[in-house]
Amino acid sequence: MQEDESVVDVFLQHRASLIEYAAARAGREHAEDVVQEAFIRLSAIQGNDPQWAFGPRGEIRNLNSYLFGVVRNLCTDRLRALAQDRSRRSPEEALQNVPQKERSPEEEVLVREQLRLVKHAIEGLPPRIATAFKMRWIDGVSFKLIAAQLGVSVARADQLVRQAEVRLSQQLPDFKPRCR
Repeated sequence: MQEDESVVDVFLQHRASLIEYAAARAGREHAEDVVQEAFIRLSAIQGNDPQWAFGPRGEIRNLNSYLFGVVRNLCTDRLRALAQDRSRRSPEEALQNVPQKERSPEEEVLVREQLRLVKHAIEGLPPRIATAFKMRWIDGVSFKLIAAQLGVSVARADQLVRQAEVRLSQQLPDFKPRCR
């Protein structure tokens, strides 16, 4: 199917703004992919097709607004997929990709025991608090992205992570919250 040139023109006119918008919502590393996916979806729109005509039945009234809405929704979908992928990984799997120095057998036993204690302590946290903590500490996700994924404010996302840190520091004497 041939793209409607008016739709392509609107997309190209707003491409840089769309990338910045997507970067603010889903992170710079996902912005280009999200905008490209939005273009693929929007390239199917034909301006002369009655389905896309302006009208009161919920059709596209403002192509610019519609375009930013599509990018917003794709960012939300991307964040959900990333969070689901992260939540499926155990702390051990997340740590497997971290390069580590050679340890003695005694150090290895000690590290495994500490990891078991941390895992047990995290599993004892309420689900939202545990999710926020894992996203921040294990995956390095920003509070803004945590907030978007959990459907809370950025301040609340920060509170959830702090609650986890307080609870873990009470359960694990060697646990030290990170500096922000």
